[in-house]
Amino acid sequence: MQQGDVMFYRIEFFELAATATPDVPNAFQALTDLAHAPVPAVEIGAYMRELWELKPDTRVVRGQFRKFRMTDLPEIGRLGGEAEQMHLAEDQGLIEKNYFALYKRHSLLAWHTNGHGNTPTQFAKMLSKALGTSVEANPLIQANGLKRLMRGDVVVRSLELSIPRPRDTEYYPDEVFSQHLFDAMGEADGDRIRVSITTDGRVSARPQLGTRVKRALKELVSDQAASTARVQAIEDGVEHPIDLIADRITSMQEIEHEGRYPSPNAIYGAIDNALDEEQAAIDAVLGRGII
Repeated sequence: MQQGDVMFYRIEFFELAATATPDVPNAFQALTDLAHAPVPAVEIGAYMRELWELKPDTRVVRGQFRKFRMTDLPEIGRLGGEAEQMHLAEDQGLIEKNYFALYKRHSLLAWHTNGHGNTPTQFAKMLSKALGTSVEANPLIQANGLKRLMRGDVVVRSLELSIPRPRDTEYYPDEVFSQHLFDAMGEADGDRIRVSITTDGRVSARPQLGTRVKRALKELVSDQAASTARVQAIEDGVEHPIDLIADRITSMQEIEHEGRYPSPNAIYGAIDNALDEEQAAIDAVLGRGII
């Protein structure tokens, strides 16, 4: 890549929810406090991960979430030449990172997507360990589809899922239903698994899919693992579809590179642009007055 090249980056929006404690009143204050204290790296999966260069002000905390690959390093070389091993010091690793901005109002998280880096769920796990309380990153769905789906009185009659083999080979979901899907794909040495489940009130005493399936859907969407996630739900007596992928609030942003990688300021500028573009959709989900 040469100077002046333009690349597209995806910015996605989440609500970062922390269970309040005397030391952690909310996610924004907690992240602000972490910016002024040393935060140890945490092992999540097979990688060490850390918060880096947190920059808080009165309305937003910006920063990076970095993943370190310390083992099973790729080889390097030139076209037409022999491959060579990559040699790093014992305390070094390959870094993949995601930029983010957490806004104070409504705990809105804007997340720079990097498929080789981290997921928002891994970010939430890191914060849970660092803060000693539960933290969740819930994707924003148009018309608040995810929150509606998770309500106990919303009945899920059918679902359609499509999950490609993850680019991060160490990724493995937490929910048992999701684990079964990944296990089946792995045992078949497949590149994608598609699942369609329906219920029929004429033959079933419980014509709905259970709470575990709802949690699994939330996990797969939050982790960006599913490429298709559609459900047919009954809400207040009315049956209607919810598309948890197509209806996500996201924005594609162009960034001109000054070198091999975009500058942090360029990424944060793209995040600000994405927020401006999607403000109306975000207001419809969380309420007005994000900024």
